[in-house]
Order: sequence, then structure tokens, then C-alpha cells
Amino acid sequence: MEDIIAINHRLLMLETAVQQMANEKEIMKGRINYLSETVDVLMRNVNDLEQKVSSKVDIGDVPATNEQICKHEWTNIRIPGDDGIYVACPKCQSVDVEETRRLSRELRAQKEEEQNG
Repeated sequence: MEDIIAINHRLLMLETAVQQMANEKEIMKGRINYLSETVDVLMRNVNDLEQKVSSKVDIGDVPATNEQICKHEWTNIRIPGDDGIYVACPKCQSVDVEETRRLSRELRAQKEEEQNG
């Protein structure tokens, strides 16, 4: 008789656990739907913003950045603790990446020549 009571008790616990899992599944479905709707709204907002920016670009109504309007004064800059030299404009703080790479290659080649000497 005790075995039957124990089995019934376990069945009741399992039924409760299954019901709780079903409830949690429904809650998760609701959360997923909410997140999906939120993503849809955000995507619509992004699309709207992209269209607004595109229309402003088309009519030339986009404010320029400092880097775009700066009359660059390129100079070689060394940073303490760094072996490299950077070609940069101190006015707008932009870096000429291609020129910096070219200069770095030249410096490496020069160092190799000095070492192989």
C-alpha cells in the first residue's frame, strides 16, 4: 500500500512539473512574440531613418564632418612608446592610413638594411 501511495505522490509531482513546464513554455512564447514585434518595429524605424538619410544625401543636405571640411596639414607624428610614425592632421586629428602604411614599410625596410648592413 505504501508503494501505491509513493507512486501516486510521484505521479502528482510529475504532473505538476509537466504543467509548470507547459506554463513556462507559454510564457516563453509570449516573450518571443513580444521580442519579435519589437524587432519588427525597430527594423521599420531603421528603414525610415535610412530613407530620410538617403533623401538628405540626394539633395545635399548632410552636414559635413570636421575631417571632410578640413584643409589637411599632414605631418609625421611619433607617439611615445610606439615605434611607428603616423601621417596625421593635427587640426582634425585624422590619419592618412595609406600614407602611414607606406611610411611604415619604408622604415621597416630601412631598419632591415641597417641590421643586415
